[in-house]
Amino acid sequence: MLFPSFLCSVLSQHPYLCAASALLVASYASLRYFVINGVSTNGEEQNLNGKIFIVTGATSGIGSYTAQVLYRQGGKVYLACRSEEKALEMIRTIREKVQKDQSLSGVGSLHFLHLDLNDLESVRECAKEFLKTGDTLDCLINNAGCVTNSIRYTKQGYEEMMQANVLGHHLLIELLWQNMEKNPRGSRIVIVASMAHMFVSDRDFWNEQTKTYSLLNHVKKPVTKFSSIEYIDVNKQYGLTKLCNIYQVFNIHEQRIKNNPNCKITINCCHPGAIRSGLVREAPFYMTIILGLMQLLFFKNVKQGSQNTLHLACSPDVQGKSGAYYDDCRVTEPRPVAGNKVLREEFARLCEEVCQPYLS
Repeated sequence: MLFPSFLCSVLSQHPYLCAASALLVASYASLRYFVINGVSTNGEEQNLNGKIFIVTGATSGIGSYTAQVLYRQGGKVYLACRSEEKALEMIRTIREKVQKDQSLSGVGSLHFLHLDLNDLESVRECAKEFLKTGDTLDCLINNAGCVTNSIRYTKQGYEEMMQANVLGHHLLIELLWQNMEKNPRGSRIVIVASMAHMFVSDRDFWNEQTKTYSLLNHVKKPVTKFSSIEYIDVNKQYGLTKLCNIYQVFNIHEQRIKNNPNCKITINCCHPGAIRSGLVREAPFYMTIILGLMQLLFFKNVKQGSQNTLHLACSPDVQGKSGAYYDDCRVTEPRPVAGNKVLREEFARLCEEVCQPYLS
């Protein structure tokens, strides 16, 4: 009781300090309520009985909460993850949480699919295992993502974040496309992108010698560094992967959906917001301290961060809508670099090159 008494004494003797403190608290409360927390979606309330979902990276963060809601609302949910042990533990956790939830509407089922996005062979096997079930997919949620603390490469020779966040998911879309096309109800593809695409701009990809734009040197060996400062380089590399998530949506929509009245598949991406999650666990120690404090004060929790994903996956408000980037459950314009057609076309060719060996 000594500290509260001392604090009250100080504030009573300094009314201006008291007023400033009250204003600061009120400002922070308003900031959190109206800006940080974001909006809620009616996607959490939909009856999902009989619907089939795949959620990648569902063992933690917004992926696990998304899977929990889909299951609670009656969906059959496949958790596509690298670790079977973690996936089965999360399945148990979700079941326990939902059993305690008095507002549940119609519990579905939870299943594990092995998926290692850092190995394209694993992506192909994951798709095969799903197709063997005979289920027709209603929604593919490409949620999994990683941030590394250095530039590393996969066994296929691609930069690790690029393969895990983008290329592996693109192959998964290709392998499941025909299955989704057969769904008479229509299927949705949801890609968790990020405002982090603002970390890069057109000038990062301009080659003065060839007088053109190119992103390939940031995808395959040898890598071209964005910056001599490693942490900036890694952040820009992550930003590039989130930019490519947006390119994925724009390209697939324009190539396969926009001018095809018979296509019942939609594809959209979203910025989940700044989330309290383990995504930055590989950041340098000093950054984990800084980010930890920032997460506590200014970041969304996983429920708040899942609203955009659940909106795109379940809300009737986006039925039939495709080819857009969402933030706070509404269409938002991404940064200008997302409109760079040279980079978009180069990325489309890259995806075709990467996927082709695994489609036969």
